[in-house]
Amino acid sequence: PEKSNDPEPDVNDDLEMSDSEDSKDSLPKKESEKKDENKKEDENLLDIEDPDDYLMYLEDILKTIHKAYYDLYDQMCGKASKNVPDLKTVVPYVKRKVLQGVNVVFSGIVPTQVPLDRSKPFLLAKSLGASVFESVNSKTTHLVAAKLGTAKINEARKQGGISIVTPDWLWACAERWERVDE
Repeated sequence: PEKSNDPEPDVNDDLEMSDSEDSKDSLPKKESEKKDENKKEDENLLDIEDPDDYLMYLEDILKTIHKAYYDLYDQMCGKASKNVPDLKTVVPYVKRKVLQGVNVVFSGIVPTQVPLDRSKPFLLAKSLGASVFESVNSKTTHLVAAKLGTAKINEARKQGGISIVTPDWLWACAERWERVDE
């Protein structure tokens, strides 16, 4: 190895340098410098779009279940009963209130080889408290349709007063445990 003609660095020089640099950092920062640093940090952050908004609705769902549980608890305690409500009955009770009074017909949602009462959309609608019918009738309030132009859609339009919605409407009601806008 070749020897360098540079004199060896003195450790004290390094310490003086680092001390002088550290002393700059130890001084209180001005408010404008702090703001500039925060701005730079904010610019380096990625803004990620998160379409999953389920947690926003979960709090409301849990509050509703909590209220229903303790309302039932208060009723049971008023009767001098030692029983307490069972969440296995309270949760489905609350869920059935979501589409109570809604009469649904499906169009293009359930495959023809699947019995209506065994299909996922049927079971979901029933768990939300809706009544499900095979065809449009005078009681129908909602037609859940996969596409436009079906015979059931034409019948619903003739009859009038029936909300024609997509399957996304049903899924949104299930996710939020509330009747969402048609």
